[in-house]
Amino acid sequence: MDRRFQRLILLGLLLMSVVLPTAPTSHAAVSQMRALWVDAFNSGIKTPQQIEQLVADARRGGFNALIVQVRRRGDAFYLSGIEPRSQDPALAPAPFDPLATLISTAQAQGIELHAWIAVLPIWRESLGQPSDPSHVYWQHGPHVAGSDNWVALGVNGESSVDGDTWLDPGHPAVVNYTAAVVRDLLERYPNVNGLHLDLIRYPSPQFGYNPVSVARFNEQFGRSGQPEPNDPLWKNWRRDQVTHLVRRIYLEAAQVAPYARVSAAVTAMGKGPNQAGGWENSDPYNIRLQDWRYWLLEGIIDTAIVMNYDREHVADQYSWYRDWVGWETQQAGRRSVVVGYGAWLNSNEGNRAQIAYALNAGAQGVAAYAYSSLANEGNRAQALDALAQHSFATPATMPSMPWKVETGRIVGDLAGLPGLTSFDNQEIFLSGPIERSLRSDGGGWFAATDLPAGWYRVTLRLPDDKQIEGGVEVRHDTTQRVNWHLSAVYLPSVIQTS
Repeated sequence: MDRRFQRLILLGLLLMSVVLPTAPTSHAAVSQMRALWVDAFNSGIKTPQQIEQLVADARRGGFNALIVQVRRRGDAFYLSGIEPRSQDPALAPAPFDPLATLISTAQAQGIELHAWIAVLPIWRESLGQPSDPSHVYWQHGPHVAGSDNWVALGVNGESSVDGDTWLDPGHPAVVNYTAAVVRDLLERYPNVNGLHLDLIRYPSPQFGYNPVSVARFNEQFGRSGQPEPNDPLWKNWRRDQVTHLVRRIYLEAAQVAPYARVSAAVTAMGKGPNQAGGWENSDPYNIRLQDWRYWLLEGIIDTAIVMNYDREHVADQYSWYRDWVGWETQQAGRRSVVVGYGAWLNSNEGNRAQIAYALNAGAQGVAAYAYSSLANEGNRAQALDALAQHSFATPATMPSMPWKVETGRIVGDLAGLPGLTSFDNQEIFLSGPIERSLRSDGGGWFAATDLPAGWYRVTLRLPDDKQIEGGVEVRHDTTQRVNWHLSAVYLPSVIQTS
């Protein structure tokens, strides 16, 4: 072999060593939510120093999102235009703003900040009494008479359960008030990465007996008196009221903060659906009246964070966890499911096993409950290091939400339309690129999500085959309001429609 040929071979080998791609390293980022719940009943957000430590701990453990409780029980750990500042004595005095500080501190470290609100419970007896007379408890609590009382009463008239007073989602004023709280929060804090809904359900089938709710139910179904707690029709009606509230919150959020992730902490107690004989027999659907599987299907939440709080070392709970996780990860549709694990119930090793099972089953991430106790050993630093070394050893980016930009949304309101004797539970037909049948809530509000772009006709059918028509042009990445064409209203004295 002559020298020139040897030089050509060496040159070729050198070029190959330069241009051939290298194998991916173990440090390549994955798409995965790694969230840490931080409740407001314990320390973590009540002083600037606590927030600095919280964010440092989140980085140490490998978390990429903090879900922080900023509405505990009708109070605000932020500057609200509607609800009073929390009277928590551990909260540093104004002008300290916990939410603003959390957003800036977390995002500076590449960690998302999601504002967690307790939706329906408005007070807890152990907190004493609300000191601010404007608090919703004083304005619309159990001692208030008539329709201004918004409380979810028990079947025997009790106004609290386990020390908490809840609002009734079957009362239209509760829906309007809650939507206003959400809109106010997101307008004031446009840089928040997400809105997290907790306790958006009934405490049990024994609750929901606000007189306004019972009257609405009776009017819709031609009933009288008080329905029994386990009456299937009454249970289904209350389920629908929770869904109406979720839908309203989701669309309010989409109008104000279209790219914020709306997630919900949803229940998964006891046996999983496969073990219980189907979703309809499971605790969330049958007892809590929380049809979160449907929320995913309709697209009125972005992420279900399922509270799979089970002990790894207890045989029946070990089984429940696996049945629930295997089932729930198949329910996401176009949305996402994240497994919430009860970190305080297990050892670091047990938590690692549950995280691995969830991710292998197809979850888009995990959420640890909670910062106050990250393992039953009680050593936070040890738990954080265990997560960073094992479960979260490689970087992770937050999963994308393509439905936010690939489809559009509409909202509408029946208030003020002629020919209507009631706005409640009206059926609205949507026709265009796709067809939908919608239902209005107790105040006449309705909405639709995940709509392809195009022109839609909106039709409200009145009694005796009369109808009112409207229209809306849906554009991707936006929420549009229905415009009613009152010149095209077909009233009994004008025209009969077929």
